[in-house]
Amino acid sequence: MINYFKIFASIGLIILSFYIISCSENSVSPPDPEKYTTKLKGKVFLENQTEHSNALIYLKELNIGTSSDSSGRFILDLSESESNYSGQTTIYYFLEDYFLDSAVVYLNENKVKIDTLDFGQDASLKKIELKQRIRVNGYLSKNSCSVGDTVTFSVEFINPSNQNLTFSIFSAGGTLSSNTGFYVNERIEPHNPPTFWDIKIELQPGGIYKGNMNLDANVSEIGTYVVITTFLFGENGKENFFDKYPQMTEFIWKNWISLHRCKNKCFDMFPNKYNYPQITIKL
Repeated sequence: MINYFKIFASIGLIILSFYIISCSENSVSPPDPEKYTTKLKGKVFLENQTEHSNALIYLKELNIGTSSDSSGRFILDLSESESNYSGQTTIYYFLEDYFLDSAVVYLNENKVKIDTLDFGQDASLKKIELKQRIRVNGYLSKNSCSVGDTVTFSVEFINPSNQNLTFSIFSAGGTLSSNTGFYVNERIEPHNPPTFWDIKIELQPGGIYKGNMNLDANVSEIGTYVVITTFLFGENGKENFFDKYPQMTEFIWKNWISLHRCKNKCFDMFPNKYNYPQITIKL
């Protein structure tokens, strides 16, 4: 005898199963809550470099910054800021010899909104590659000398970009800046007093300018120095970064000496990858 009750019960269970599956497929999950972090992390690559340290990463609205390590990685902890900010903001990537670049994030009371603007789902900034604006290589006739000795300092300025480059040297009549000398611990002992005779130098892509100067090693203290020369971008220094971004400049003057990641002795007054030589001066 056919058991109609079991047949209808089985059919009912099948229909109920299809209904449950259909409901689960069509149901809408509640949206994920917005995610935030106080850690602003990322990675920057420097064109024509084998290691990528010493880039400044700076957030204007909170007036805080950090530097990249040798792999280009960095972490900026926004909870360390004394300011409080909500809204869209720009992060700047800066070295003096590279073109300025930036990224944009959204903050809510100093917390970065994840997966918004240039801040990805992995809670990190998009990768940035900075393009080199000028390459500076310095050379010495000898790497050690006694106080009062004379050494020859030669410098080549190279335009590695695909744009024309103009910069200015304030010279005492030679081919390098009068503000050329021995640098250590944010102090420069110039060879000549500045007399500000402007030389405008224009380089096409791939162009090279060479200058040299004889330096007398009349320093106030014996030790190891970096030999540097100075210049400004643009004719008469009109493209000088430090005039265009005064707040970031003030941050650099106050903080870079503790933030930089130069190896050994270097020109650590501001972010750069200049290749200046070292000299040891003894009695």
